[in-house]
Amino acid sequence: MSTVVPVIERIAPGISPELANELARCLEAAPIEGSLESVVEWLDSLFDWLRGKEALPLPRTAPVSGRSAAARVWLVVRVLESAPEARTQVRGAVRRMLRASSALSLFTDTGRLTSGGFLSEAMRRMTRPLVPEAPAPGQLAYVVGRLFDDHGAADWLDEIPLVLVEDFMRAVAGTGKEPWAEVRAELIDSLDVLCTRVASLGLTEDVRVRGSGHTVAAAPFMRAAELGLWTAAQLRSVNEGEEPAMPPAEAKALLLEALAACDHEIGVVVEHLEEFGVSVNLVYRLDQITGSVDRVRTALEVLIPTPGATGAAIALRLFSTLLREQLRDRSVVSLIRTSVRQLARKVIERNGRTGEHYITSSRAEWLGMVRSAAGGGALTALTIMIKAAIAALALPGLFLVGFLNSMNYASSFVLLHVCGFTLATKQPSMTAARLASLLGEAKGNRDYIGLVHEMARTARSQLAAVIGNLGAVIPTAILIDIAWVTLMGHHFLGVEKAEYNVHSLDPLGTGTVFFAAFTGVLLWASSVIAGSIENWAVYRRLPDAIAGHKRLRRWAGDQRAAALGGKVAHNIAGISGSIVLGFLLGMTSVVAGLFGLPLEVRHVTLSTGSLAFAVMTLGPSAMAPEGVIRAAVGIAIIGMLN
Repeated sequence: MSTVVPVIERIAPGISPELANELARCLEAAPIEGSLESVVEWLDSLFDWLRGKEALPLPRTAPVSGRSAAARVWLVVRVLESAPEARTQVRGAVRRMLRASSALSLFTDTGRLTSGGFLSEAMRRMTRPLVPEAPAPGQLAYVVGRLFDDHGAADWLDEIPLVLVEDFMRAVAGTGKEPWAEVRAELIDSLDVLCTRVASLGLTEDVRVRGSGHTVAAAPFMRAAELGLWTAAQLRSVNEGEEPAMPPAEAKALLLEALAACDHEIGVVVEHLEEFGVSVNLVYRLDQITGSVDRVRTALEVLIPTPGATGAAIALRLFSTLLREQLRDRSVVSLIRTSVRQLARKVIERNGRTGEHYITSSRAEWLGMVRSAAGGGALTALTIMIKAAIAALALPGLFLVGFLNSMNYASSFVLLHVCGFTLATKQPSMTAARLASLLGEAKGNRDYIGLVHEMARTARSQLAAVIGNLGAVIPTAILIDIAWVTLMGHHFLGVEKAEYNVHSLDPLGTGTVFFAAFTGVLLWASSVIAGSIENWAVYRRLPDAIAGHKRLRRWAGDQRAAALGGKVAHNIAGISGSIVLGFLLGMTSVVAGLFGLPLEVRHVTLSTGSLAFAVMTLGPSAMAPEGVIRAAVGIAIIGMLN
């Protein structure tokens, strides 16, 4: 008969026999001998019992509620204090695990994997659920991951009072330094690994060129590595009973100072991202440096506690950090969120600077926007004409039609950019980035007045662009149709095509509303891609490469090569965004058709021009008034949703 069950029933009168027997079997089954995997399986079963949901009938004198997360932990602590045989067996199993398992990878690699770049890390995380993890009972990182395998387990741990966690660790591992000697030694080793890693990542070329310009020997990352190795050596001397060359507290202060310098250098690198560009791998690398620096600080607090600090509290904070980062280490979404944030911010800033040119601040600039948009509207009418001509060719295959339409749009948008014209719906994709940038600044200083004024200026500017576009595309389409009738003897559009154009703009009888909103997404996507391409060009120093190209300089001369590099830097976002937008508008229906989706685009300027051509073909006598009214309402809705 179990000797532990009576102890459990005495401490928690009224506990169900099932729960008491389950706990007794678990404590008495602690494997002092056997494989390490058997110890891990036993710990797994113990923690499963500790995280059980059924309330316990604890006495009123208990410091915790029977329904709290800490209730079962308190009961196990009291049982081990009162049952010497079970306590001896449990401590034997736990000490065997601590002695035979390595904690180094838990301290150095959990959440800080540096085996590759962003893509290799993303691939590792995506395939992890599909490929079973091999048992590694000799690694504490594996043990912790098995015991705390979800965020619910981490939340459960956070709910337990610190003093009770200390009591539990003392109950299962005993007192003194001996149970934790190996863990402490590997925590010291982690200083060597982490500080060396900081130097290795911080001295890569893409980080150095964006830094303060230190020599390698004087770089903060190098000094942090040297002091990290020095501090670890002093701690080992203390562990071995020798007199350290420098008191550990003084070595800690020097290392913390070096780590602060690393933080400052990372800040300098981030500030220079604007000048040199940014990549996902660079942001990933900076995140690894920052995380390793923070990990060194936490390890130092555990190894050399600040006077007055509770060592157990600091150790628990380290363990909680490791646990959370281990769980986050499994998430692809977390990796993308962490690594892409800086890149996204820089793309927004680049588009924001481009967006400034689309925002007017005076009457003269507003009228200039109207004139610029009028040029864009006139050019768009020609684009509509070419699109209708492509459709009239009745070419075989959707892909060829989509490709030609894409080339038509892209050429038109590039010409529009080169001529300095404005397209109303291309404008918001840039001004939105400008507003996003201003919103970030407003959140920082809590001043939203400037943001409100900028929003008002943006709305007025976009209104000017719409007026200019529509005010020019309609008369241009009319003039083209009149000229066509004069030369060819018939209207540019056939009756069937004209009726389709009018009906397709009906906001009630067609998918115009959804198509218009989706087109707005395509406009936004084109601006994001344009900003990414510009960032790539800056990161790769493409303008400098063009200006310094040997053959180009020999053929065109130094000045022309430099001028070409400057033009690339100035226009790459606008031209690439125009090309991307052209293909997004032209190929969407083709790609959607491959999957059987009736997806189309509705662009306000293009739709208005198409309606103008249709009205000229049908004439007042052949048109139903309600159809024209619905089409006009559809144009207004398209403009707003774009």
